[in-house]
Amino acid sequence: MQYSSLKTITLRQIPFQELYLQLRENFNSNDVPTIVYRFLQKIRENSNCWLSLEDFIFCTRGDQNGYYPKVEIDRNLIDDPNSNLYQTRNELEKYLKQNKRIYGVTTGFGSARRYPLPSDQSGWLSANILYSHATGVGKPLPVEIVRGIMLLRLKTFSQGFSAVSIQVLQKLEEMLNSGIIPYVPEKGSVGSSGDLAPLAHLFLVLIGKGKAWIVRRPTDLSSCNAFPSTNAKYALVDNNDDCRILHLNPKTFGLQQNQLEEYLSDHPLALLRGEEAWKAVGLEPLREQDLTMKDGLAMTNGATVAASLLAHAVYDALLLYDAANQAGALTLSAVSGHTRAFEPIAQVVRPHIGQMVTSFQMLNLLQGNELVNRIGYEEDAQDDYSIRAIPQVHGAVWDTIQSVKEKVEIEMNSATDNPLFFSSILRNGMKDFVFQDTRFEHEFSSTLGTTHCSAANFHGEPIAIAADCLKIAISELASISERRIQLLLDSNHNRGLPANLTLLGNGLHSGFMIFQYTAASLVSDNKILCHPASVDSIPTSSNAEDHVSMATNAARHCCSVIQNTSNVIAIELICALQACDLRTKMLGVWLTQKYNEEQKNCGLKEFFQNLFGVQFEHRAKVYL
Repeated sequence: MQYSSLKTITLRQIPFQELYLQLRENFNSNDVPTIVYRFLQKIRENSNCWLSLEDFIFCTRGDQNGYYPKVEIDRNLIDDPNSNLYQTRNELEKYLKQNKRIYGVTTGFGSARRYPLPSDQSGWLSANILYSHATGVGKPLPVEIVRGIMLLRLKTFSQGFSAVSIQVLQKLEEMLNSGIIPYVPEKGSVGSSGDLAPLAHLFLVLIGKGKAWIVRRPTDLSSCNAFPSTNAKYALVDNNDDCRILHLNPKTFGLQQNQLEEYLSDHPLALLRGEEAWKAVGLEPLREQDLTMKDGLAMTNGATVAASLLAHAVYDALLLYDAANQAGALTLSAVSGHTRAFEPIAQVVRPHIGQMVTSFQMLNLLQGNELVNRIGYEEDAQDDYSIRAIPQVHGAVWDTIQSVKEKVEIEMNSATDNPLFFSSILRNGMKDFVFQDTRFEHEFSSTLGTTHCSAANFHGEPIAIAADCLKIAISELASISERRIQLLLDSNHNRGLPANLTLLGNGLHSGFMIFQYTAASLVSDNKILCHPASVDSIPTSSNAEDHVSMATNAARHCCSVIQNTSNVIAIELICALQACDLRTKMLGVWLTQKYNEEQKNCGLKEFFQNLFGVQFEHRAKVYL
């Protein structure tokens, strides 16, 4: 695979033992928020071990030149036999030799946890969980989401708390860097015990099963956000094998690597069997019999699909916020609105950060604009709410986006497995804290120099609630944007512009009227999608898993709201540009020099690219 020369993303361990030590020394619930906040701030600002949202998106979508970066695990972790990756793994093997009872390693899963299993069957248990859990349905997840899932699982494993085998880490790293994109159905997860079904589909490809595409560069697709094609050109064949799922492209069966490469050059989105995908990139999958204890459970634990979906959503939400402000500024200009509502003096007495950020951004956008403030105060004292309340509404959205971004980044850098192993923490002198309560001695073994803990870091509730909050906030951008669209089209309220923004009001021309219909439809759709998924819970696994988060549903709906809102704001931009054009001709003045030059020198599509950058058009899904 050809990499960009700009950057390699290296996954390193985060020193969580420092946070643990600080909490141990200051074990007071009132102090916890401050201690955790300071630790996270320190790691973000002074450490190279934090995976930022920007690096995550760089990995999943590539750079402006159409290359993905190379992702690698810190070589010190792989090469040092004393690293936490090896220590927890070695001590897990000691547990097995002593026939210790460990959930998901020497027991079944879920309601079957009461059944003990011989240690020599733990490898088969890892393979069986992938086969039995691959029950997802629906369209395949986009390429960028699947790349994000692989990256986040790799980040979790590299922390060293999963006790996963080293070969799984290395093979997952190979799969991500080689351009193999597993076919992962979008539906089937309840967001607790991990995203079990979709993750099982993904990791089947790791052992040469399942289905996959080869996407070596973002430009292999029509756009980075496109769903991989599975059209009639690649017919579905009923060919059930030991993988127990259907496969595509019978013409690829048995082809050698050079023949597969030639076939893929003519059929770039051909869906291959897992083993063929590995062959096409000149690599070998992990063999099913190479899976060992804990591998399968580690692969399928964690709300990683939901986290990848939400990470992309919050990144696009940041772009969308800027676009909404641009659209609002254009609409205000078109109706010759007032800027006094954005004055700093009005914001500082209600100092919500988002409100202040938005007001300053609006003033910067409107600086030098000759269309605004032309209506006398006595004639029309103030603008409608959809204009005047932009700082308050858009600002509240900004606050929500920042909060969700923080939660997403924490999730991206967390250990979301079960059970977890903590040998590195104990080696740093904290063993006495773990064992100060004798009730926990059955869970923590002092004789082996490590602890294992059956907890619930796989539970997706933090992601579910964050996704619900974000989609509600983003839907407000669409709601207020649709009102501004209607304002532009309504000759009773747009301060002298023609109805529906057309000068040909003779009945033959509807002008821009139906744009508002489309916007209204999208806003209504958002209202349905914004029903909070996190308030729902349907118990699973014979009530052993009696509360689930529905995080993946929440994150999928959030992505849909992002798409709908992007289109609403695109409609406002189109209508506002038409309205500004009419207003400038009426008054004989121009917008700011930037707008004027952009409009004169390029077409509408190029105007948006120059105004918002290529990122907005291609990433936030605003296609004109």
